[in-house]
Amino acid sequence: MKKTTRRRWQKNPFAMHIALQNVSMVKDAGADNTRMRIVAHDAMDVLRRGSATRGHMQVIVEVANMAETLASLHGLGKDWLPEIHEAQEAIRAIAVRGAQLNRYVLCGPELTSLNLLLEIHDAQLDACSVQTLGKAVDYIRRRIAANEVMVLPAIKEAA
Repeated sequence: MKKTTRRRWQKNPFAMHIALQNVSMVKDAGADNTRMRIVAHDAMDVLRRGSATRGHMQVIVEVANMAETLASLHGLGKDWLPEIHEAQEAIRAIAVRGAQLNRYVLCGPELTSLNLLLEIHDAQLDACSVQTLGKAVDYIRRRIAANEVMVLPAIKEAA
């Protein structure tokens, strides 16, 4: 006679389905992925043309923070960390100059550095899962709450 064994009971029968959804890649996210990239590249284009606002600069800062987080914590493009830090220094220089001139202006090496930052960020998004991106966003939010992120200095009002 065959000995019967009890079947294991699972609390959430959809747990595997939910877990598989979290493994999907960012590059397969469709319109959301496209929108995310368009916003970043549009901000860079406006900055390149010399008519960037504080909002455009904030988008570039967010791209730099995300690239650094994905590289340092999640290992996506870890070998590009020096270039990411160089781009962050370029952003700081642009922000300081922007506070003095009341507009954001690029110089040649800064443009090269920020173009490379956007290429790195795009490659990271291609290799990133939605779950990893969510963890990176949560980490950046915690850093913002702890004042551990780059802040743009205020532009002086014209008198």
